[in-house]
Amino acid sequence: MTGKTKAKDLMTAELVVGSENITIEEAIKLLVNNRITGFPIVNRDNKIIGVLSELDIIKTMENSTDAKGVDLASPALYTRVVKTVQENADWKEILDTFLDKKIRRLPVVDKEGHIKGIITRRDIMKAIFYKNKSNGPK
Repeated sequence: MTGKTKAKDLMTAELVVGSENITIEEAIKLLVNNRITGFPIVNRDNKIIGVLSELDIIKTMENSTDAKGVDLASPALYTRVVKTVQENADWKEILDTFLDKKIRRLPVVDKEGHIKGIITRRDIMKAIFYKNKSNGPK
């Protein structure tokens, strides 16, 4: 796989994204309804400015005493320092990024920083499985 598999081969291009002004309610709806654990936050120019995860939502509730007390209309907090890779990033760079940063999802951007896709840990697992299965028994 080394040297052949690129980010564009692994990424999911049909993305769920949120806007920079997303509320907690909107974020929870996107997470739950799409059965995902996180998604990129983009600005009006479709450039990535953050990533919102289930953990980010849970962190906003840290000081609440009950689930009912959470203000769903308040802005969702999200991670603003985001590691990304470009579409032509190779297998090694992708794996190193997942391991070094201990992340669950890796946004893929073009040279101008526009979001093009996302690679998740599951995408890595699928690539390993299907690429090895297509080669036949070893």
